[in-house]
Amino acid sequence: MHTNNALIGNLKRSRRRAIFASKSFGNPLSAMLNSGLPRFRKPPVVETVLGLMFDPLPKLSINELSLFWGQLGECWKKCTIAPHLSPQYERFDAKQIFVEERQQLLMQVIDSPTFRLQIEHESKSRMIQVQNSRFHYNWIGTYGDSYPSFQSVKPDFESQLAKFVKFVDDRQLGVVKPEQWEITYVNVMSKGTVWHEPSDWNHLFPKIPAPMSSSSVAELESFEGEWHYIIPERKGRLHVQIKHQKQLGNKEESIRMVLTARGPINENTDRLNAMNEGLNIGHDVIVQSFFDLTSSIAHEVWESY
Repeated sequence: MHTNNALIGNLKRSRRRAIFASKSFGNPLSAMLNSGLPRFRKPPVVETVLGLMFDPLPKLSINELSLFWGQLGECWKKCTIAPHLSPQYERFDAKQIFVEERQQLLMQVIDSPTFRLQIEHESKSRMIQVQNSRFHYNWIGTYGDSYPSFQSVKPDFESQLAKFVKFVDDRQLGVVKPEQWEITYVNVMSKGTVWHEPSDWNHLFPKIPAPMSSSSVAELESFEGEWHYIIPERKGRLHVQIKHQKQLGNKEESIRMVLTARGPINENTDRLNAMNEGLNIGHDVIVQSFFDLTSSIAHEVWESY
C-alpha cells in the first residue's frame, strides 16, 4: 500500500515539474541530446506510445479492468478487448536473440489466458491500453491533426497512470512495481512526398544499407527490415522497423518507420525517477536517430529547424 501511495504522490509532483525532466536527473546522455534536438514543423509521425511494464498483478482481472474504465469518465467512451501482450525485456547479461523472442511472443499471446483493454477517448486521438502487467498511453493522429509534442503527451500519460495506480491501491489489488519503460514513434511517409518508387531508398535512408534495387531477372517491388541499437551506458535499446506497405482498399503506398526505445528499471533505484529518466532518454534517442537515419531532402519536406 505504502509503495502505491508514494508512486501516486510522485507522479503528481512529476507533472508539475518541467517536462524535460532529464536535466533535473543530471543524466549526461539525455542532457547532451536535449541540448540540440532537431525539430520538424510537419513531421510524418502518426502515432506515439508511452508505456510502463510492471510486475504482474494476478488480482487485476478483466472485471477489475472494466471497473477502471468506468472510473475514467464519460469522455472515454469506447472499450475493446485485445490480446494480452507478453513481456519484452531488454537484457544485457546474455545475447539478445530477436527472431526467437518474436516467435516466443507470438506463442505466449496465443496461449495467454488474460486480456488487454483498449480504452478510446471520444476525440479518437487518445487511447489507454492496460492489462495486468502493462500500462500504455497512445496519441493517435487523426485527419488534420498535428503531433502535439512530447511535452504535452507525457503529462497526460503521467496523469492517467496516476489514476491507474490509485485504482489498484483503492481496490487492494497489489502494488505497481515498474520494471521497464517504453516509448514508440510511428511514422508514415506516403508515396509521392519524399519518395516515388521503392528504389528511392537512398533518397530517404542514406545511412541504412539499401536493398538490392534489381537483379538481372527481377525488379525490387517491396522491402521490410529491422535494426537494433544499444543505447549508451546500456540504458536500453532502440529498435527500428522500416516497411514498404500498400493500404488495403485504396491501394495507397507508404513507407512505415517505427522507432521503439525500451529499457529496464533497476529495482534498487527510485523506480519513478528511473521511469521518467528512461522515457526522456528514449524520446531523445528516437528523435535524434530519426533525424540521423533520414535524408536532408526529407528534412526539407518535413520543415526541420
